[in-house]
Amino acid sequence: MIIPEIMPGELALGYLYRFRDINGYKTDKNAIKALQNRFGTSGEGQLPLALLLSGALGISLQQFCRLHTLLPFARAIASYLPELSHGDTSELRPVVCHSIGLSQKNNESLKVCECCVAEDIDYWGYAYFRREHQLTGVSFCSKHFILLSESPRSVHLSIDSLRPIGSINHDMMESDDFKNAVINRYFTIVESWSMAERPIPVLNIVSVLQGRARFLGVRWSNNGNKPLLSDLALQVCPKWWLKTIFPNIDKKRPNQRLPNLDGALVQQERSFRSSAYALALSLMFDNADEALNASYECIESKSRAIKKTLKLKDGFWQGKQLTEKFIKHRGNPESIAKDLGVGARHVRNMMKKNGLPSLMGFKGSELQAFMDFQEGMSFAEVCSKNSVDSLKLEELLRSSSGKLAEALRSFNKAEINQLPTDGVVKHICAINTGSASTSLESETASYDYA
Repeated sequence: MIIPEIMPGELALGYLYRFRDINGYKTDKNAIKALQNRFGTSGEGQLPLALLLSGALGISLQQFCRLHTLLPFARAIASYLPELSHGDTSELRPVVCHSIGLSQKNNESLKVCECCVAEDIDYWGYAYFRREHQLTGVSFCSKHFILLSESPRSVHLSIDSLRPIGSINHDMMESDDFKNAVINRYFTIVESWSMAERPIPVLNIVSVLQGRARFLGVRWSNNGNKPLLSDLALQVCPKWWLKTIFPNIDKKRPNQRLPNLDGALVQQERSFRSSAYALALSLMFDNADEALNASYECIESKSRAIKKTLKLKDGFWQGKQLTEKFIKHRGNPESIAKDLGVGARHVRNMMKKNGLPSLMGFKGSELQAFMDFQEGMSFAEVCSKNSVDSLKLEELLRSSSGKLAEALRSFNKAEINQLPTDGVVKHICAINTGSASTSLESETASYDYA
C-alpha cells in the first residue's frame, strides 16, 4: 500500500481520491476497506474515515481535521459540545457527522482554481483539491483573484475537467466585485475559523453580534424602524455572491427578515450555519482582524442564560384569566410575570393596555378614592375625602377601566391598605406566585427579541 504525502491545505476527500488512484483501487469503497484492514483495530467496528486517514499519515486526528477537513468550519459556531476541540478522540460524533464530505452522488462537484490547477501540474505533475476553496461563500481564489471553477469530485483533476460554476449567475457579476471589502473580510474570517482549534459557543458570539448591532443601530426583530442586517447585506454586497451563501435571498423584500441571516443575531440555543455568523461579522466590523479577535475572545466568556417567554393569545389578556391573576397577585406585574413565566415589562404593558394597570406605587388612600369615584362621588369630593393628590388619581383613572373597579371590589379594605409600593416590589415577587398556570390558551415557547 502506497501512502502518498498529503499536500498543504489539501482537502481530505481529494486526498482519498489520490490514494485510491495511486494504489489502483477501482472504487472508493475498495480504498476505504483497504484502509480499514490496515489501520483499523480488531473489535472496534468501522472507524471514521478521517481517523483512518490520519492514522495512515501518522498524524493526530486533531491535526488532520484542522488542516484538511471542513469540520472546523462546519462547527465554527456550535451549540453542541462547544468546549470540544475539533478532532478530539474522546467524542467522535462530530467527526462522524461531518466526516470528510464523501457522497454517493458522483455528479457532485468541488470548487477549484484554474490557475492553481495549472501551477500544480507544472510543478508537481498533478493537481489537488484545496480545502479553502470549498468553504461556503468562497467564490474566487484569494491567490490569483479569479473566479473559481468546478470539477466533478471523483475524476482525475485536470484543466480539461473544469467548467464554470453552475450556481453562479455570471451576468450579474461586475469587474470590481472581487475588491468588495465585505467579501474580503468574509474570506479572512472563514479561512481563520477553518483552522481553529475549537468552536465558538453560539450564545457567546450572539452577545458580540448584538453588541455591535446596537452600536450600529441594526435590529433583528420582526418589526421596528431600524434597518435589518439582511437589508444592509443587499446594499453593500453583490447579490450573485450572497446567493452562494443564502440561495433564497431572491425572495427577500425590503424590511423583511431573512431568518437564516437576521436570525443569527437572536439569542437562542441552536446555532445557524457558520457562514451566517461570518457574514454578520463582516458586515458589522470594518476590520477582519478586529472581528476575529472579538470572536475568539468571547470563547471563554460566560454564556448568557436563555430567557424564554410564553406567547399568550389576546383571549388571555382580554378575558377573565388576566383579572384572576390580577386579583391573586394584588395588581403586582412582577409577581404575575413570575407566575406565568413571562417578561415583567410585557405583563405590565398588557395589563395597562387592557384596563388593569399596575397597582405598584399607589397608596391605599388613592385606591380608595378611585373606588369612591366609581361609586358616584365627584372627583373633587373623593380627593378631599381621602386626602389624595389629584394628579395621582388622574393617572390611575386614565389607564383603568371597569375591570379595575371589579377587581378592587374583591379586595377588602385591609388588603387595599397593605398593597406594596414600587420600593418593596423586589421583596414580594416570591409571594403567592405558585407554579405557572397550565390552562392558558395556546401557549408556545419563543425567544425574546431585543
